[in-house]
Amino acid sequence: MMADAWILLIAPDFLSTPATQSEPTLRGWDAATWTAIGTVGATIVALGVAVIGAFWNSIKSWLRKPRLVPLADRVFVHSELVSIDGEAFWQLRLPIKNKAWRRAATNVEVFLSDIKETTGSELFSQPTYLPIRLQWSHAGGLVCERIASGVYRLLDLGKVRPGTEPVSVTFDTEIPRVNQDLVLPDGCYILRIIVAADGVTKRYRLRLRLKEKILGPNLADCVDLERLRLINLKSW
Repeated sequence: MMADAWILLIAPDFLSTPATQSEPTLRGWDAATWTAIGTVGATIVALGVAVIGAFWNSIKSWLRKPRLVPLADRVFVHSELVSIDGEAFWQLRLPIKNKAWRRAATNVEVFLSDIKETTGSELFSQPTYLPIRLQWSHAGGLVCERIASGVYRLLDLGKVRPGTEPVSVTFDTEIPRVNQDLVLPDGCYILRIIVAADGVTKRYRLRLRLKEKILGPNLADCVDLERLRLINLKSW
């Protein structure tokens, strides 16, 4: 009888203990770990979407900021020989373009900020009154009210008078007296210009080479103008 009692006390505990099995894992992590990782990831994504939503207008405004560039390679396309009061001269017109997919540039001004003679000639001395604004072509004036996206407007850069040797160029600035005094003789020059509009300012360099003699009837026979590179990508 005593033996039967021990069997009845021990057997239920023995029979109620199940055999344990290992849970399936992925890359060594169990389901609880992956759940935690998913929760953290979803939280990060939600925060990112919230931040982008809060600053979207500022981000969009920055991405669509006007980008104004001088098209020096198209100067000869838009320049022409004109005559005013019996005086004939080549009018140099420099296109200023607002890149495509940008918002319209407003209140655009172009400054001639520096002139550097690169050939070592002593015929030209650096003026002390720069920077000075240049005139726009069509409506005239110093401020172009608007340049739409993907569109360019023409700037009156300066004048070259044919039949005069050596060749020289004068500029179309905001001060008439300066136009008479600021004369570049033949040589090679680096012109620094500033293109400024509402919310954006860019600086560029142009190389201007005036040949000693006029070799033909075209403007390109006496003037060579090209854009060198963007000096500073920083916008103010």
